[in-house]
Amino acid sequence: MTVFKGYLLGALRQKAVILLYLAIFLVLGMLMTRSMENGAGNAYETETVALTVVDRDGSMLSATLTGYLKRTQDVKSSLTSSPGCRKSCITAISSMCW
Repeated sequence: MTVFKGYLLGALRQKAVILLYLAIFLVLGMLMTRSMENGAGNAYETETVALTVVDRDGSMLSATLTGYLKRTQDVKSSLTSSPGCRKSCITAISSMCW
């Protein structure tokens, strides 16, 4: 109880500061609410990234990830590689980038 009483005494001594912070908080809250009502809240747009996927794993998880990226991003090419085609994959990727 001593700590709570000390807290209340300190808060009562700083009434003006507490009211000032409360007023600033309320004004900013009202301004943010008003800006959301004016349509500024709809300004967010998703952005897509052009990328190339090289699937060296060939597992179900990597195929699912590749499918998700194709739905949400601009996938230029999806290459599945076997151990023997590493050079052809690198050549294909470098030709897409340059």
